[in-house]
Amino acid sequence: MTQIMTADALKLEQEASSIRERYARRGDEKGVFLPHRLATFLEMQSAMMRMLTRNLKVPIGEARILDIGSGYGVNLLQFLLWGADAGNLVGNDLLADRQDYSHTNLPAATMLVAGDAHPLDLEPGVAVWRHVLS
Repeated sequence: MTQIMTADALKLEQEASSIRERYARRGDEKGVFLPHRLATFLEMQSAMMRMLTRNLKVPIGEARILDIGSGYGVNLLQFLLWGADAGNLVGNDLLADRQDYSHTNLPAATMLVAGDAHPLDLEPGVAVWRHVLS
């Protein structure tokens, strides 16, 4: 059975494919404490803190947070260190192997969803942290 894709669906699939290719070129570096990644990691922490300070209407322990592009779960761990409840965290990554790795390092209460973020059904009031690929 042949499936015909709409122009929008084709564009989304092409973007997902492009993201997979960029990740493949980067290699499989899981650590943030690599000299060339540490400055970027610290800048991202600062941006996350600013986003949370500006947008959260509840204490972080009550916030529901979706991390799109959660990779190996580093930012989800950071949210936990800042006081987020593991049961209120959801990580999404296009690459299933990154989600598999995250499962080994995050509390079982943290929900991890592999695949494209576009079709995710977001509830109102969820704080979304979206990674920007360079």
